[in-house]
Amino acid sequence: MHAILALSARHLQEYRDCPGDYDFKLLESDHLQKALTSFRSAVNANVVSGQDALLATSFLLFFHACADVTSGANLSQPCEDTSFTFLRGLRSLVIENSHVAHSGLFKSLVAKPHLLPLVLPSAVPLQGPGAVLMRLLRNLLQRSPFMENQELYIERIESLTSYFSLLEAQCNDTKTLDELLMSCLRWQVFCSAEYVALVQGHDIIALTILAHYYAVVGYLLAGAKDKWWWLRRKPIYMVRAIGKYVGPDYASWMEWPRMIARRCEETG
Repeated sequence: MHAILALSARHLQEYRDCPGDYDFKLLESDHLQKALTSFRSAVNANVVSGQDALLATSFLLFFHACADVTSGANLSQPCEDTSFTFLRGLRSLVIENSHVAHSGLFKSLVAKPHLLPLVLPSAVPLQGPGAVLMRLLRNLLQRSPFMENQELYIERIESLTSYFSLLEAQCNDTKTLDELLMSCLRWQVFCSAEYVALVQGHDIIALTILAHYYAVVGYLLAGAKDKWWWLRRKPIYMVRAIGKYVGPDYASWMEWPRMIARRCEETG
């Protein structure tokens, strides 16, 4: 119930003609906190009869994490990517309660994919957007403050290389697309805490890498017609928000994500 109310309060904040008697942002925060607390308790309890509600709550909470992109009407600041927080939190619950995750309704969600690896392997990019990012990174001045995180940037770029290659292959098979999109969600799950901290601190290079990730997700969603409705608005929003924030000085870093975002809008 609290998950439904949190998502509803998030939705109501988009309407300016809502009654002024309610602070929907405060209500959202209150219900979300209660939903997350009861969700963790329910997972730990491992009550078989409650797994339907637990599964529904999982989806509602993730829908909320994706819907929260609308909170940043002013694109001069990138919104906090709340799906990072939720997905990494969900991973910690699975680690703490593996017996729950691999039984009942959750079993199919954590099962090994049929067509692809659980996580696509990292690779050194030799061409395409990954190679462009690597070149731009190498061209940074040695005194640049970004250089202290260079290894972290390279690791994240290499982790996206396989995704860039699959986009070039023009994969249109429905089952493969679904598994690719699931793999994209796992990419966020397995991002290091250090990278997440850089994103949340609005680090320019970390954000441009994130924009490339969302361009990949947007491209895949364009091919997955009539599915993944709850995620469709987020990729283009994130690319625009990040592009606005980093500004013209980093236009070359954002060229590929912006091109993909425009293509996604044109194809609907």
